[in-house]
Amino acid sequence: MDTLYFPIIFAAATEHRQSYTELCARVVQTYTEEKGYETEIIDAQKEIQFCHANRKIDTPEARVLRKKLERAAGFILVAPEYNHGYPGDLKNLLDSFYDEYNRKPVGIVGVSSGDIGGARMVEQLRLVGIALQMVPLNSVIHFSTVKKLFDESGNFTGQSAYDKRFEKFFGELEWYARALGEAREK
Repeated sequence: MDTLYFPIIFAAATEHRQSYTELCARVVQTYTEEKGYETEIIDAQKEIQFCHANRKIDTPEARVLRKKLERAAGFILVAPEYNHGYPGDLKNLLDSFYDEYNRKPVGIVGVSSGDIGGARMVEQLRLVGIALQMVPLNSVIHFSTVKKLFDESGNFTGQSAYDKRFEKFFGELEWYARALGEAREK
């Protein structure tokens, strides 16, 4: 059985302070690796230097990113909710490619200091995923009241509450990745 590759694309929209979104992306990376999948974190803020909402980008950096996106069996998006939306860096990166996303599943992880874990942002990203011909998962991970999920050193303390959530999330992500991968090959 092939090892599935699920890149984690995150956007923090923060500079000069600790990013809980980045900490959450690292937690997602740990869970992804523990499940035996290949993964890496793609920081939208670093990638936007060459991303533009035009599909004909042909810089060396864009070619590297394009190959990663083409190779992906599916995607995991990790983003905070700001004013009921998600960071512009993520929108810019998503809009800079198209064919690379088509007919692949996308799992969404919301991050929020509030109680609903970015639910409004997740709903918006689902619509963007559909427009890019992705298949948004029903399973979503919500990191609610995120500051309470990490200790002073940045260690994740919420594992017991999230194990079952991630089990369901990855079960659905893998099912869609394999089914859609088979269909894309036909």
